[in-house]
Amino acid sequence: MNQSQLGERAYKDRHNTTRILNQLDKRGYIERRPDGTDKRAYNLFLTEAGRAVQEALTPVVLNHYACAFKGLTDEDLRTMCRIIEHIVNNLDKHLE
Repeated sequence: MNQSQLGERAYKDRHNTTRILNQLDKRGYIERRPDGTDKRAYNLFLTEAGRAVQEALTPVVLNHYACAFKGLTDEDLRTMCRIIEHIVNNLDKHLE
């Protein structure tokens, strides 16, 4: 995915996304490659070091999710996501 798509998915503005990606790039965790269809965009790829960090952190994140959402049904989680998305959309409209 490109930087803009990642920023949207992470609910980060363009400046924060760029700052975070610059740090990841500096540490050798990601690689930016020009997008073949949009010359202004860069696609992001994990490096070998980035994949190693992802592999190490994935079980930790999944464990935190399991603890945080323990006892909630799939329906509860869908409802929560729908409500959060609604709130984010309201705030986006308010900030426009």
